[in-house]
Amino acid sequence: MGTTTALELNKRLSQAVGDYMQVAVSTNIAANNLITSNTFWEYDNGQNRFESFYAYIVSKNNEDKERKIRNYYTANATCNVFGSALSSDTNVADVRIGRFKYFDKQDAINIALFETYPDLFKEVDDRASITCNSSLFEYALPTWAAQGVVRQVLTNTSAYTADEDEWDRVWNWSIVNAGASIRLPALWSTGTKVRLKGITPLETIAGPSNAVNIDGRQVDLLVTYAKYKLYQTMDDPVASEDTNRYKLASEEAYREYIRLLPSLGMHPPATTLKWGGI
Repeated sequence: MGTTTALELNKRLSQAVGDYMQVAVSTNIAANNLITSNTFWEYDNGQNRFESFYAYIVSKNNEDKERKIRNYYTANATCNVFGSALSSDTNVADVRIGRFKYFDKQDAINIALFETYPDLFKEVDDRASITCNSSLFEYALPTWAAQGVVRQVLTNTSAYTADEDEWDRVWNWSIVNAGASIRLPALWSTGTKVRLKGITPLETIAGPSNAVNIDGRQVDLLVTYAKYKLYQTMDDPVASEDTNRYKLASEEAYREYIRLLPSLGMHPPATTLKWGGI
């Protein structure tokens, strides 16, 4: 399983809602509020089309900054944006223009990363969090396990090394203390390592280079759910006809998610069967 960056996820969501346009500036950004790109002419229909849209700067000195467009001048392909002056740039920056805020789309993606669990998840193979003490049955679980599910427990069969490959399955372990601890069925010798295998929710994203542990068709499933949440959580006041349109679009996106789920949902690793209580 590969990874997908926050910037790519945002692009995929933007494309899914018909809101993706990325251009390179034709005049390097100066210490002012202007963004100029001759490529705007390919999209502006000869009109001041981008007023009240949002400009998200993808790269260079103003990377990860977003501004609402105050005015767009088709005559010179220039956006005048709200806010403080942008940083001066001597490099060719990439800029995305959209009707929806970049960060509203990012919020929708983060909601989707949380709410699609356990249909989508991060698989964890944790060999370092627990070291046995010969007088203890119970051990505190690492944070990922408290948020997710432990499915298998193993212990190493010889002195632990970084490339340890000899592991024995542990049977009849249990999760106790309201999910905060794991209870083992025996007292292993001090220094024995416990290996936990399980699943936990996918990481949320912040900066554009943050990555999520999914790729391929699982990204399609995540984006479909994020589209549903984006339409559902529109925070700008809109006319009643637009409210109805977004509601219908949200419902359609959710139906698409349900349709895709059987073929694109992830399958967790096998769990250890319990043979009796401890």
